[in-house]
Amino acid sequence: MNDDAIRIIKKAKKDQGWVMEPQAKEIFSISGLKTTNYRWARTSDEALKAAKAIGFPVTAKIVSPQIVHKTEVHGVILNIMNNEDLISSYNRLSLLAGFSGVIIEGMEKGVELIIGSKNDHQFGPVILVGLGGTSVEIYRDVSILMAPAREKEITAALNSLQGSKLLRGYRGAEAINFPKLTALIKKFSMLAWELREYVDSIDCNPVFASERGTVIADARFILK
Repeated sequence: MNDDAIRIIKKAKKDQGWVMEPQAKEIFSISGLKTTNYRWARTSDEALKAAKAIGFPVTAKIVSPQIVHKTEVHGVILNIMNNEDLISSYNRLSLLAGFSGVIIEGMEKGVELIIGSKNDHQFGPVILVGLGGTSVEIYRDVSILMAPAREKEITAALNSLQGSKLLRGYRGAEAINFPKLTALIKKFSMLAWELREYVDSIDCNPVFASERGTVIADARFILK
């Protein structure tokens, strides 16, 4: 059992009732799932230091216990190229409800995926994998797995996607690292299984898969 993850979840449930991105990424890190290189900046000076450590261009994202869907409130600012733009972005985000700082992270490249789980009262966590980003609600190119998922099942689920050509390399693009993507999904499904008594759903979107590997760029946990 993942005791450290459960400790974070219990504190989040007491504080705001769901797990915000910084804590979600902490849970993933201690569970062996790779996330983006990021810093949680609570002041503009911390944001500048974070960007210097990570290197421009960067993304800035709102951290707020009142905001579950960041894109709906324009809480994500991409391709910030310099300190001046970063301060302007920080100031814009600071006006949003419940402002508790910003996530500063590097810009990732690769195929955008979504990986998620939803607890079924009878069968336990149901795992969803598919093409991600903001288009996921339009195209719904997803496959379903039961947790904990085996490598063979994960491979079959990925191959069944209509957009699987994007993963294999399409029109000259480099193919993604399939073993690393499969390994991350397998670990994710095990984590969802271990936390099934505490977590109703987990949403990772986007997840970036490339020839270098797979990283989780954004995530949230909705608790029971």
